[in-house]
This record gives sequence, structure tokens and C-alpha cells, in this order.
Amino acid sequence: MEEIGKDSIEKSPILVSRNSPVALVVGVAGFVGSHLGEELLAHHIQVVGVDNFSTGNKKNLQECIKDKRFHFLDSSAEDLRLSLPRLDYIFLVAEGGWSVAAVLDLAKQFKSKIVFVSTIELYERKINHRLEWFKKAEAEIARFAQENKLNARVVRLAGLYGPRMHFRVDDPCIRLIQAALLEELQKEVALDFSSRALFIDDAVSLIVKSMLSGATASKIFDGVFYPPIKVAEIKQVLLDPIWHENRGFKPVDLPPWSTPNLEKTIKQLAWHPQTNLVIGLKKTLSYFKDNEVKIPELEQKEEKVEDRKIDWEEEKKRRLSVEEDQGVAKTKQNKKWSQRLPKISTGQALVLVGGIMIVYALFLPILSLSWATLTYRHNLTLAMESLPKGEFNKGLTFLDKASEGLEQANSLVLSMEIVPQMGLLRYQFEKIQKLVGVSAGVIKAAKHTTLGTQFLYEAVKTISGENTASTKQYLDKALFELTTAEADFARLSLDLDDNELLPGLPNFIAFRVNSLKERVKDYSELTKKMRMVAIFLPEVVGTTGPKSYLVVLQNNTELRPSGGLITAISRIDFLDGKLKKIDNQKVSELDEKLKLNIEPPKELKQDLGLTSWSLQDAGWEGDFPTAARQVAYIYTKATGEKIDGVVAIDLVALEELLNITGLSVEDLADNALTSKDQNYFVKLEEGLLNKLFFVPNINWLGIVNSLGQSFEKKHTMVYFADTKLFSFLISQNLAGAFPRPAVKDKKMADFLAILEANVGGNRVNFYVARKYSLETSIGSEGQISHRLKLTYINSSKTAVWPAGTYKNRVRFYAPFGSQLLRVLWGSQDITKEVSSFADYGRSGYSFVLLLAPTEEKALVLDWQLPDKIQFIEGEATYRLDVVKQAGTNDDPLEWKLNIPVSFKTSLPGQVISTDLSRDRRFEVKLTK
Repeated sequence: MEEIGKDSIEKSPILVSRNSPVALVVGVAGFVGSHLGEELLAHHIQVVGVDNFSTGNKKNLQECIKDKRFHFLDSSAEDLRLSLPRLDYIFLVAEGGWSVAAVLDLAKQFKSKIVFVSTIELYERKINHRLEWFKKAEAEIARFAQENKLNARVVRLAGLYGPRMHFRVDDPCIRLIQAALLEELQKEVALDFSSRALFIDDAVSLIVKSMLSGATASKIFDGVFYPPIKVAEIKQVLLDPIWHENRGFKPVDLPPWSTPNLEKTIKQLAWHPQTNLVIGLKKTLSYFKDNEVKIPELEQKEEKVEDRKIDWEEEKKRRLSVEEDQGVAKTKQNKKWSQRLPKISTGQALVLVGGIMIVYALFLPILSLSWATLTYRHNLTLAMESLPKGEFNKGLTFLDKASEGLEQANSLVLSMEIVPQMGLLRYQFEKIQKLVGVSAGVIKAAKHTTLGTQFLYEAVKTISGENTASTKQYLDKALFELTTAEADFARLSLDLDDNELLPGLPNFIAFRVNSLKERVKDYSELTKKMRMVAIFLPEVVGTTGPKSYLVVLQNNTELRPSGGLITAISRIDFLDGKLKKIDNQKVSELDEKLKLNIEPPKELKQDLGLTSWSLQDAGWEGDFPTAARQVAYIYTKATGEKIDGVVAIDLVALEELLNITGLSVEDLADNALTSKDQNYFVKLEEGLLNKLFFVPNINWLGIVNSLGQSFEKKHTMVYFADTKLFSFLISQNLAGAFPRPAVKDKKMADFLAILEANVGGNRVNFYVARKYSLETSIGSEGQISHRLKLTYINSSKTAVWPAGTYKNRVRFYAPFGSQLLRVLWGSQDITKEVSSFADYGRSGYSFVLLLAPTEEKALVLDWQLPDKIQFIEGEATYRLDVVKQAGTNDDPLEWKLNIPVSFKTSLPGQVISTDLSRDRRFEVKLTK
């Protein structure tokens, strides 16, 4: 292994790319840190790892140091000083006993997101010295993040096991693994019944999800294995893992043993442990045996026998003394009570005994009812989680188990009918019986949703040819099931929202009702989405005729307003709901077929000297529907073939989809940057489409999730010629449409968009980074003015293609009637070089900027809005929309709001730091 030491680090500065995210991992040489580093590198995130090897091990970094994007610092986190162009993420996974202050200062400097990895022991144990550090660190990070408006979260983990694990955590599973490696497993007697220990891969997955998922700031997430596993079963697996693997061993389902934030973690992050127990234990044992790692001896927890004898003798004397004193006291007390108690008649005694029997008869059924409702809820949750994974039969099985639990609950309610017949608790029993009926309705509706989703999934397989059945037949079945489910869930929601339902019910039942409301809401939202797909999918694939679509690949290293220069194009044909043909074509060959001379836009004439508008330059509009119609128009003129829609993806979306479908392309970014051969891009797109349509059992869940994020970040956009389908796209924000002014209401609607076009004939956008700093000032009379400082950095080192000077055609959009006051490019005033126009209901301004290699320069725009904020009864609402350009990265954005001292605002601190990973909307309430 390559030696890692301070000397090698101090002589080598950290060189990271400006164009991809950078993560700092504190404790990178530890068990968790080393696995986390590998996972981040797999996500194409550059990693700066820090460790002083107080508990970490150099051998743990064997995989990380093979990657050129990994950089290591042999240092204590308390002394950390970094000089980096960016630092997006900070992961604190080092064990306790150190100050987090220096790392928090870095987070403040770079506006980095933070994950602090803590322990679930904080929930359930007395706070010792080790746990006290975690508790104080959590509080310090939370306070610092709040004071400095940073994005931080905490992940509390159970005991972890896996390759490279240590044995310092007190967990029965970890102790059994240690005993197995020391060949002392038979001697080990486990006193615990179950364990929630988590395999390292699942823990790392949770840590990464908590950082990369949206809306996770200022939250605590819990990572445990659920449901817990019997310790006795873990021991049996460790005794013979191969036998258990061959037999397909599955642990017994124990009742869920939750932690305060586990349900939120599962729901918000769509996270659940994936690793099979047998496989996880087998991997762990194999690692330690294959690498001949020395295992520490088991600590003996028992006290010495002699000490225990002495203690027991003292304890025996003490207890005898206490019992003797208590006996005397009780005798005296009993005499007093015997004098006070009245004599009870035989009839009164019978009533008393009968009352005790009724209470006893009610107590046990109520306990059983609580358990039955818990089983119902648990299985309903598991059924919901099975849907996104495509495990429909498993989901139906869980619903059947939930139904069994409900039948058990209903039987218990019926067994207590004597109580309301005696005139007791009649009102409460009527409510419980109604709840049983509602719960049964939820299971029935959930089965309709599961079946409908399954039919929809089968329909997709028939479209691709994986299944030869009728597409229309599956879609009709899906629509029927999902329509039924949607109606059922709407009715059930009304029943559960009845204000008269909860009062008077026992607390444990009222709690379950609120939980059931959440589950019905989740099912209802999923059902609506699936039903919408079932309605529109037949229109998209044309179940009763032909449909043709273009898939265009936009190279965003040569940025254009719609996302990038078009470098590859494929036509996909459907006939009667089934895939007919995929035709992959070079853009240059299609342009050669175009015999018609199409007048190009004025800027293309000026900047590129074009005399005819070609297909590769068709993405000149920032409004994707407009650009897509131009693509379809030119394609039709070149080929004579009608097009029903256009799908655009850029290199970011392409790489993500290629990874998910298993078509790994090494050095995609470098090859896409340097390749002049259009065949390269055609082959990439062809490989992706072949994977999507012709490979069975593809990871559709991963594809759907990836596309969802890609649509939101404008790396993928869709246009349909059909007006009904197009309206659906607009409603779901999938079309990349440039926002038009809304109908005026009481809110002051402000707007900002910057669209860039690389007109230099190179791919320099790979090297260009930008940062937005917007300052908005509201005057005492409600007038609004802005100053935007847009800082550009061109990190290319040479003027040789594909790098070079960034010749940037900028189009700046503001509300119609806005007055541009001044434009500065660096220290040069270029206001007179700006041309004005109006488009999409906005005022626009256009100009060209030149940014040389290695140059950093700021564009400064000053402008004023035509309208003033109107206060009604001393109140007003100001709304600002900032639009992200398709094909751009997650550019940092800082917005500062200045208001008169006489105004008050709902914006705390009046400064917001975020990014343009997606369109941003800011809304502020003002009072005066």
C-alpha cells in the first residue's frame, strides 16, 4: 500500500476541480469514514479526508487512495486549515473527544452543508462521558448552524458491523461477531433478546441520503435495523453462515422497536436497510479472516466471584433488617386499618368480586387490542414500502397480514360487547367499531393501489417488448384499479377527518388514528400520481396508432439557452402501444439533408456568422417548448417525418442514467469534452436507449427517481405536440417552460433570469464557474431596485480547444418595463453596448462578454422596476422568482434584502444563501 504521511501531504497542495462538488470527511480512516469516502467517490464527489489515526487505520484507505479525486490530510480536525476553491459538504464521522469549532468555521467560510454522525444511545442510556461529547457536539452544531444560517443535520446510528469494523460499541451483535472471529462463539451467552445493529453499507447510504436529499436541514435522522433481529438467530448464522445462505434463511419478524425519528427517516429519505443479515455477517467474517486482522480479546463483564459473595452477604443482612422493620410497621398499620374498615355483607362482596372480574376481563382484551393495532399499522407500512421497489406480491402479502391483525382486533371488540350492553362506554365502542370499518376500507383501497401499480408496471414492460401481452389491456386494468382506489381513499379521508371521531377514545387508539391519517394521505398521493400516468401513458405511446418522438442529447459543455449544443439525436417510434423502432442519427448528417434555408436568429448571425439555422443550433431559446418545436420543425424539413414530441437530456442526466442502467462509461466527462467525433455521442445515446427498452428487469425505480431530480434541475425536459399532454407537462413543471408573467394579484411579483450562450466554438463551459450575489433594495415609497454581481471564473489553463476564452452571449430578463441603469464587466462600463428587446412578457437586454483562460471577472447589473410595492392596511407581500438556466450546475446564490428602518419583514436576518440547482422563489411579508 502507498504510504500516507504528513510529509507527503505538506509538500503537495490540495488541487480540486471547481466544476464538481467537494466533500470534507473528518475521520476518514475510521470504520465509517473510509466506507463513506468510497461511496462519495462513487457519487463523483471529490473527497478531502482528514484523520490523525488516533482510532483510524491507514489500511482502511487502500481503496480511496486509488482514486485521483481523493486527497488526504494527516491532521487533527481541531487544527484544520484549508485553502480550496469550494467546499460543498462536511461529514463529521470521527469519534468523540475533540472540538468541532475549527470545522464549523470552515462550514461558515464555504457555506457548506454539514452531517454530524451521532449515536442512538442518546435516546435510551444514562449519559456517560463518551455520550456527553455527542450530546454537546449536537447542541453546538445546531446552535452554530442557526446563528450562521447553515444547512446542518444529525444522523444517529445504532451499532454498526461490516468489513473494517471496530469492537468498541456495546451491542450484542458486535460482541457475537467478535466472539466468532476469536472462535469463542460457543462460550458466549447473550443476555440480550434482540439487536438493531446495522450493516455499514446501509448506514453509509443513510448518511449520504441525509446530505443529498432535499429539505433535510435542522433535522435528526435515525439509522437502525428494523424490525430488530433476535440475538439467538444472529448466533446461529455466525455458527454456519454458508448453510443459512444456501437455505435462504430469513429472520423471524419481531415487533417494530422504533426510535423517535425512525419513521420520519424512512418516509422522508425513502431509506430502509437493504443488506441481508446472512450476507452482511458473511462479508464481515470473510474480511477479517482474509486480511488476518488482529481481533481484540472479549471484555469480561462479570464481577469477581469473591466480590459478589461479599456483596450478597451484606445485601442479605440489609434486606433482612429492612424486612423485619417493615414487618413490625405493617402489623401496626394492619391493626389500625382493621379498626377503620367496615364489615362487608355477602351481597357487597359478590358485587366487589364481580367488578374485579369485569375489570380483569376488560384489561387483557385491551392489551391484546393494542398489540393487534400495532401489527396492522406495521404491515400497512411495509406494504407501502414494497410499492416503489416493485415487490407487488410481497406488498399484497403484507396487506393480508394487516387484514389478519384487523380481524383479530375486531374479534376482541366483539368479545367485549357485554360492556356497552350493560350501558357502559357505549359511545366509545361505537367509535371503535367505526374505526375497524375504516381500517378495513384502507386495506381494500391499498390493494387496489397495489394492483393498479402492478398493472401499470406490466404495461411498461409490454411497451418495451419485455412482455408480449396487450398494452391497452394492462393500462385499462391499471386505470380501473387506481380510479377505484382514489375514490376509496377520498371517502376514507373524510371519515378520518371527522372532528367527532377522536374525543373520548383511549390515547393509544387516538394515536393510531393520527398515524392512519398519514398513511392514507401517502397512499392517496401515490394513487393520484399513478392514475395520472395511467391516463396519459396511452396518449404518449399511441395505443391505437403511431407516435414518434425525438430524444436529443445536449452537450452542456458548450452551453446554449435550452441546455447545450445538440450533438446526438434519436427517433423512437411506437405503434399501437408498442415500441416499433429506435433510429440513432448524427446531427451533421441530418443537417446535410436539410435543403431549406431557414433564417437564423440575429445573434446567431452576428456571433457565429450563420446564414442558415441548423439542427445543432436549434436550442437557441430559453423556453424549451419553443426550442423543441424548432427542433421538430427542422427535423421534419430534413426527413419528411412528423414528430409528436421532443425529450432533451444533457451530459449530467446522461451519466446518471448510464450508471443506474449498469452501462458504466469510464471518463465520460473527459471523453465528452475532447471528442470531436459525433459518433461518440450517438453511441452513448444509443447505449442508453437500448438499456432502457431492451434489457429485462431494469431498475425502473432508480430511473424514475433519477429523472425526477433531473427534471427539477433542468437536466431533462419534455415537450409534447398534443395540447392535452403538453398542459399536463406544464402543470407538473416538466417542460422547461420559461415563466410568463402571472395575472396580477395583491403580491408584488418580481423576476430575474440570466441565459447564456457559448458562441466561441469551444467547450469552455466545462471550466467555467459562476456565483450570483443579488442585493434588493426597497425604498420608503415602495420603489424596488436591484444590483446583481455575477462572478465568473474560467479555470481553463490554455486557449487551445476544447478550453479557451468564454465568448458568452448574455440575455438578461426582468419584469416588463424595468429600466437597466448600468452594466459593468470588471471595471469597464459596457452599458452602451447593451441592446434591448421584449420577450415572454419580460423586458430583456443582450450583450457579449469575453472571459480569458484563468481569468476571474464580475458582471454587475443595476436596474429598477417600473412598479412600486402597494401596502394595504400597512401590509404587503413581495415575491421574487429567480430562474435557473437548463444545463448549468448548482451555482451558488446569495440574496440580500435592504428595507427602510420603518419596515418590518418576515425574512430573518434579511440574507439568504442557497444555490441555483433549481428555480428559486423567495416570498417576504412586509409591514409598516
